[in-house]
Amino acid sequence: MDQSVVGRQDRRDREPDDVAVVLLLLQSVLGLLSVLGLLVVAAFFPVVAPSGLLVLLGFLVPLVCATGVARGRRWARRAALVFQVVTLLGLCVNLLLDLLPPVQIELTLSGLLTGVALPVALIALLRAPIAERATAPLPALASPASAASVPPTAFPPPTAVPQGDRRPLSQGV
Repeated sequence: MDQSVVGRQDRRDREPDDVAVVLLLLQSVLGLLSVLGLLVVAAFFPVVAPSGLLVLLGFLVPLVCATGVARGRRWARRAALVFQVVTLLGLCVNLLLDLLPPVQIELTLSGLLTGVALPVALIALLRAPIAERATAPLPALASPASAASVPPTAFPPPTAVPQGDRRPLSQGV
């Protein structure tokens, strides 16, 4: 059975998940920057060091969720959705606290992007019908006889790649 042929519809079904994985990884990298910034601050003010665990979750949760979504795990999609909702609620709480006179919170463009734009985009991508994807039939594996009727893919199957001159690595390049 040739498993290298993937239908266009199957690829189209996975595109929102692929975009969500990239956005989750971006969110994780931005969380890593927050962790590094907190480490610098905690070096001078050790009182803020315990809050580093919450900041560390902002790095680890999107990373774990991105890995799970990339592998098609349903729990990762749900965890990512919950994390995005918590992120939006946290921003709302911060904005409400900003109404109090002694509390000052600066909301920057990067804060809006990471606190509003990324979570909203991820919620839109991840809330796609999970039930439809779970119950959708798997794509049929193409037999060699039906491979001629399948449109060509971007990459040739592994058997069609020319072997060329193969030398052992010990001979040098």
